[in-house]
Amino acid sequence: MRNVFLLFLFITAYIQAHCEGYAKLHGNILHPDSRIVSLTYCTSSFEKNLSSMGLQIFKTGSFGPVTIPVKGKYALVLVEHDTNYTEIVVGPGADLEMHVDNNRFKQTVYYTGKGAEIANFVARHSLQMGLLEYYARQTGYRISNKTTEEYIRSLNENEMKENEFIKANGKGLPASFIEYWKTYIKYGKYVNLLNYPENHAKKLNHNKSTTRIAEESYSVVDSVPLLFNDEYISMEPYQKYILNYNVVKAKAKDLRKSEGATKICKVEYTEMPPESFAFCMSRSVEMIVADSPLVMAQTKLDEFKAMFKDNENISLFDMMLNSRKRLSKGMPAFDFDIKTPDGIKMKFSDLKGMVVYLCVLDGNEHEIHEKQSSEVKEIYNRFKDKQIAFVFVSGFVNTDEWKKFVLGHKLPGIHTQDDQEYSILNFYGYHSFPNCFLIDKNGNFATENAPGFDRKQELEAAIEAVLN
Repeated sequence: MRNVFLLFLFITAYIQAHCEGYAKLHGNILHPDSRIVSLTYCTSSFEKNLSSMGLQIFKTGSFGPVTIPVKGKYALVLVEHDTNYTEIVVGPGADLEMHVDNNRFKQTVYYTGKGAEIANFVARHSLQMGLLEYYARQTGYRISNKTTEEYIRSLNENEMKENEFIKANGKGLPASFIEYWKTYIKYGKYVNLLNYPENHAKKLNHNKSTTRIAEESYSVVDSVPLLFNDEYISMEPYQKYILNYNVVKAKAKDLRKSEGATKICKVEYTEMPPESFAFCMSRSVEMIVADSPLVMAQTKLDEFKAMFKDNENISLFDMMLNSRKRLSKGMPAFDFDIKTPDGIKMKFSDLKGMVVYLCVLDGNEHEIHEKQSSEVKEIYNRFKDKQIAFVFVSGFVNTDEWKKFVLGHKLPGIHTQDDQEYSILNFYGYHSFPNCFLIDKNGNFATENAPGFDRKQELEAAIEAVLN
């Protein structure tokens, strides 16, 4: 079985094979709170999370160097340490050293080396204006309770403030970077406009999802132009724009009963340039491969291969599908060592003879044990006297913090950490976390997809079916 290190090397090699250049980053953090600094950046890959990495901080406070692939003219990189964060934008050939005091992170971060003038501008923007990455994610949602006219006016004002900031602080920056920055803002605005109908309805429904969207909300969408351009394919807001544009426009057309949704979708997909079209199709196939029944997933992947024979994502889709096949109903569960926070040691295979509900987490235990704590306890208490074990595998980096969390919250079930090579997460967490499985008394997968705790009734029914 491949361990996570080999998987990381595979993904890194895959990304680097399709980028146009590289940037380098190393640095030093004074007073670090943990031993990890995380980098997240966007490529033309179908899944942004494939481009996230954690770097070890040594005792001296130094980290790196690390190579960042750059597709296109620039790449936006989110840098996180503990609860602190900032951004940099790097072009091919940039070679940066980061300097920061973690006690005053945003106020002290600065860069030296090739490309430092751009990096320091972006650091200043992070301090004074906030993260550019969040511009297309949160700006629009926060104000989506406004009327259509107020919303458009607010977005225009935000765009103006951003352009004023770069005008006031961008002296001496390369023209190509200024064009990149303004383009990022522009597509971020378009994404916010496209998201308005759904977000506005959600705000009116007290932040809960709803299918009741007023027709007048789609008037905001009318102002979004068709501006496809493969030059921006590695830019996250452009990716969101091309993924949402045809879908939202189709909903608007269908709601107004003027043109059919199917027709408008076909027209706008055919107008996409090749990389943008391939990206949209890749994202669609990725979702099918990840979550659809295996027969359907294989069929759709075969169709995709016939249409895009040289697509850069095919090898990754094959890997995802093969991972799913080894986790399919009737296949044996992967055995691993268990060491609980209170020191009990056992093998996962020791649980044979019992039904096992296995929940694989990536370290964000609060997503399950805080947000869904009542569901976890209710389901555990309902079945605790039956032949079933609830096992939780954590990707927590810090063992002491993990033990403190599990024991302090008195979490139900059997808890263990993954090994240093993340072999458990690599085998069981093939595309997302948390990843949940039902394993029968013979140690084989009992279902293809097990419901999570957030689908309480479905999960209870699934457990009952395997027990009986």
